[in-house]
Amino acid sequence: MEYTVQQILAEDVGGWNRLIAADLASELETQLGDKATVPAIRRLLAVKGFRELRKRLELETWDKRGEPAIRAMAMGMRAFAHERPGLSAAAFRSTATDSPSNGEPKANNSVG
Repeated sequence: MEYTVQQILAEDVGGWNRLIAADLASELETQLGDKATVPAIRRLLAVKGFRELRKRLELETWDKRGEPAIRAMAMGMRAFAHERPGLSAAAFRSTATDSPSNGEPKANNSVG
């Protein structure tokens, strides 16, 4: 569904937020089906963030070696965090930030 700038600006904020939420819910359902739990959504976003960051860093460093490559990688990571703060945060989640002391359960990484 496409909207013009005028339509977007004319919409009340609540209506626009509902459209965004519905679009996001539809996308999550497409990606995760009936398994759209909070941990599954976090995993999906972490993987998506990691993949986008990896692509970004490959582009930033492809022709560099040594210190210039390290600088390019650091600047690429910083730029990614500024441009995509949500995906960046998801990509860098760890068991330390998911600990019970932070109010969230630790991720269950056991197999099978």
